[in-house]
Amino acid sequence: MLLGIGPLMGLVFVLVFGWIFSGWPRIWQKSWIPPKFDNVFAASPATLGATGNEAVLTGWTDASNAEGTDDDNTYATAARKKSDANISSNYLNYNFDAEIPVGASISKVEILPEWKVDNCGQSADLTVLAIVSGVEQASHNLGCQTGESQNVVDITADRASWTRDDLLNATFKVQAIANASGIAGNPNTVYTWSLDRIPVRVTYSSTSTTFLIGGTEAGTKDTGVTNITFPEGNPESTVSVPYNDVDGLSDPQVLSSTISEPVAKIKNTHASTTYNIILEITTWTNNLVDMEYYNLANDGATNIETVTSELTNANGAARTVSTSIPIAAGAYKDLYLKLILSSTAGKSGTSTLTILGETP
Repeated sequence: MLLGIGPLMGLVFVLVFGWIFSGWPRIWQKSWIPPKFDNVFAASPATLGATGNEAVLTGWTDASNAEGTDDDNTYATAARKKSDANISSNYLNYNFDAEIPVGASISKVEILPEWKVDNCGQSADLTVLAIVSGVEQASHNLGCQTGESQNVVDITADRASWTRDDLLNATFKVQAIANASGIAGNPNTVYTWSLDRIPVRVTYSSTSTTFLIGGTEAGTKDTGVTNITFPEGNPESTVSVPYNDVDGLSDPQVLSSTISEPVAKIKNTHASTTYNIILEITTWTNNLVDMEYYNLANDGATNIETVTSELTNANGAARTVSTSIPIAAGAYKDLYLKLILSSTAGKSGTSTLTILGETP
C-alpha cells in the first residue's frame, strides 16, 4: 500500500507503536500490539472543535455539551439576570488542539459559535474572545438572537500575526460570556443562554509534499508499512529492535558497525523539491516510556551503532523536533528508533509519531 500520496504538506504519516511487557524478557512467548502507519489529511481551512472546558464558578452548566464540532442540539447553558451583571461566573473557557501542519502560514482565524438566548426583549447578548498564552485578545459582542444561529467571528486582526503554536491546546482558549448588564426592567427576570458548539476555523497555506513510508529490504522499500511493533522488555530496559510487517518478525531493526537495517524508510516522492524532516511525538500513555531516540541516516548506511538524537522526554509534554535533516527529491532516509522503558512492569500504552516535511 502506498501511503501519503497527496497535494498538501499537511499530509502526515502517523506511526502508532506500542507494546506490552510483564517484567520478564520472554519476548518469543508474547503477543504483539501492532502499531500502524496511516494517512491523515489536514484540510485548509481546518475546523477545530473544543476538546475541553474550564467553567468558572457556577455561571454555566453542562459545558461539555458545546465541545466538538457537531450541531447536535445539546447545549451548555447559562441562566442570568440583571442583578447578576457583575458576577464573573458568566465566563466559560474552551481549549482546542491545532490540527495544522508544522510550517503552515496562517491567514485567517475565526470563532464560529452556534447559540441562542430565550428572550431578546431586552439587551441580553453574548461576547466571545480568544485567549493566547493567558492574554485576552479583543472582545467581540454578538448582540442578541432568540433563534439558534451560527455566527462567524473573524479574530484574525486581534493579533499582528498567528502561528501554529498560538493555537495549541496549552496555549489557546476561547471564552464565551453571557452578558446581562444591559437588561432593563425587573432585575430578577431570568434569561437563559444556550451554546450548541463553538468551533474555531483556521485557514492556512502550506508547501506541498508527499512522503512514502517503505520497508527495509531493497526489494520492498516501496511497499507501505502498516505495522511497527516493539517487543516487551524488563522495566528500565532499552528496546531498539522494532519490527515492521513488511519484512516480518524474523527481520528486526539492526544497529551494527558493519551492517545496519532500519525499521522503515522514508521516501520524498516529490519530483524536484528537497524537504527537511520534522518529527512530532505525542506523550506516551500510562507513563510507559522514559526516553525515546531516533536516527535518520542515509539510505543503506552502515555503522549505525547508536540512536542518540533525543525525540522527546516521553512522559512529559508532546513536542516537535525540527531535525534539519534534508531529504532530496526521489531520495530515501532510514529511520531508526530506540525506547527506554519506565521503571514499572506490566504496563501498556501508545504514542504517535508524525513525519512531516517542509522546505528548508
